[in-house]
Amino acid sequence: MKTVLLQEQSLKLAMTAELRQAIHLLQYNIQELDQFLHEQAAENPLIELGEFTSIQSKPKSMKHSVEDVVELFRGAEMSLHDYLEQQLQDTSMGEREKKIATYIIFTINGNGYLQESVRDIAAHLTISVQEVEEVLAIVHSFDPAGIGAKDIQECLLLQLQRLHPRHTVAQEIIANHFDLMVAKNTKKLASQCKVSVDDIKEAMNLITSLQPKPGIAFHVERPTYAIPDAIVTKDGENFVLKLNEKYIPTISIGEEYISLMRHGDNEVASYVKEKYRQVDWIIKSLEQRRRTITNVMQEMIRRQTAFFEKGPLFLQPLTMKEVADALDVHESTVSRTVKGKYVQTPLGVYEMRFFFSQAATTDDDSVSSTRMKYVIKLLVEEEEKKKPLSDQKIADVIKAQEGVTISRRTVTKYREQLHIPSSSKRKAY
Repeated sequence: MKTVLLQEQSLKLAMTAELRQAIHLLQYNIQELDQFLHEQAAENPLIELGEFTSIQSKPKSMKHSVEDVVELFRGAEMSLHDYLEQQLQDTSMGEREKKIATYIIFTINGNGYLQESVRDIAAHLTISVQEVEEVLAIVHSFDPAGIGAKDIQECLLLQLQRLHPRHTVAQEIIANHFDLMVAKNTKKLASQCKVSVDDIKEAMNLITSLQPKPGIAFHVERPTYAIPDAIVTKDGENFVLKLNEKYIPTISIGEEYISLMRHGDNEVASYVKEKYRQVDWIIKSLEQRRRTITNVMQEMIRRQTAFFEKGPLFLQPLTMKEVADALDVHESTVSRTVKGKYVQTPLGVYEMRFFFSQAATTDDDSVSSTRMKYVIKLLVEEEEKKKPLSDQKIADVIKAQEGVTISRRTVTKYREQLHIPSSSKRKAY
């Protein structure tokens, strides 16, 4: 085989450090940008950060202006395990029983269920099954009701056993006819329990009011805050966009460093020039980020005017490619621009990605899937609970009220994406 040396000319895009930095700055939300600038200031002595409002501290109250922190959710202050441990210390159990109970408590998952079988716990602790069962019975008496159950059937039964007076029909249903209860076969349940259908319906309503996940209220999550990167307000007939730069510190360069760059010795001047170049690039990247967010948001406002005027029901189908084509940028630029960012509108705070929605699978391409999901959600919320709407009935109502033809299959798909149970499972008695 003969080796040949060839010279080939090709055009390639080199991903420089500056280009990577510009891409990262574009996709940073305010919190991430704030952290980035402080990191850069710690590494680069030329950077001086101006006055700004700190976003590191926790807001003292929710009474803030639209430019302020929007708190999305707050978790419980005490974990489920801590709460159960606290109750354990208040019992009169001996040290041996408390050690067994402690092990049991830490095999309980976040939903409140026992993750190991009684036999496995006994084997792990090298004690008898009976001893584990005796201690577990005490844990079952702890709050919240239903804690430490092995499955949902036992969980519901433990909750019913706490009621005074006892509801014997509901207990009979859960203990001996659980499958019929899940199938909502009221007639067969009435026959098996030897009571009237009305008695069964009363018991079913009680059962549906119970908590199938007793530990859910104790999920511990750190408070999550969203700071809108952009603010949209209405001024007469027009919508005005303003970037929220309240939490972005201004960047300046100390005069003494400029003097060193001009009059210092070669080594010092070279070092300062390199650091100056980095600061200059950050400032230019910040300005590019500002322009790109502004352009993308203005295009979204232009295309989603109906939403801003009338609400979510009027959200139009819109893709990132359409916005990218209108602005003559790559689709990935739009994706990075809206990533993890929020916008404050007269209707509330929304993720920027919310404004992108595919056309719904209907006879009208101008209807967004987001709008159809919102309509379905409203119809389910307003339905008569004893006569919930079937998927076909929802399609019929949408046709009558919205003038949009949507298939039953599409309603089913959107309903499942919204995690809404079927009509048979939504029915109240």
